[in-house]
Amino acid sequence: MTDTTLEISHPRLQRLYQYWSAKRGQRKMPSRADIAVSDIAYVVGDVMLVDVIDGAPPRFRIRLHGTNLAERAGHEITGKMLDELPSRSVASAMASSTAGPTATNRSSCRSPPMARGSTWSWWH
Repeated sequence: MTDTTLEISHPRLQRLYQYWSAKRGQRKMPSRADIAVSDIAYVVGDVMLVDVIDGAPPRFRIRLHGTNLAERAGHEITGKMLDELPSRSVASAMASSTAGPTATNRSSCRSPPMARGSTWSWWH
């Protein structure tokens, strides 16, 4: 299952997508166990990994909030639950962006607005 329609111009993001795609193989997405943080050291500061906690509705725990993301956001959220973040608007935007791909078991790449005017991208 190769996505030949996805165009990524940034070299590090392209490299990350190629790694992610290789790890997923024929599945819709790789499992968390498939991803070795040491394999993505070149971009880990710009990565956010989110755990899905089963429930109705599901909850989301930030497993990793990269150091570059934390610096741009002005705070560290590794280990925090999305619904417990102090900024309700950020928590709500992140939860809605994460809930769709989680519910449909499909991947997505997003570049939403981030704190302080920067942007970031991620796959779910």
